[in-house]
Amino acid sequence: MKLMASTMLSAAIKRAGHVMRMPDGRIPKQVFCGQLAVGTRPQCGPVRRYKDSLKETMKKCGMQPSTVSIDSQDRSNWKSQCQEAVEQFEDARVTVLQQKRAVRKGEAQPTSNLGVWP
Repeated sequence: MKLMASTMLSAAIKRAGHVMRMPDGRIPKQVFCGQLAVGTRPQCGPVRRYKDSLKETMKKCGMQPSTVSIDSQDRSNWKSQCQEAVEQFEDARVTVLQQKRAVRKGEAQPTSNLGVWP
């Protein structure tokens, strides 16, 4: 069963591809790809941006954030790539949870990498 979290991950990654396929003059792409023209972000815990959380999500799913602009140009390939990545992440997440449950119930011995999702 596909959980809501994996659906949200998939939607966020697919949306990034949609925005990257837009022409450069569109406002959503300018906002998504924009950088600060003047000033800097604070050093004492910068405010987390959507772009930052998207990069983290893509890394969790095993995708390279730096290749989004190239990979997303082929719409059907991007959609299948996103779906596969999220499914692999979800399978790994469920496996870790099952291992944790087995350890908690005394059915298995604890290992050092429990609780770490790929």
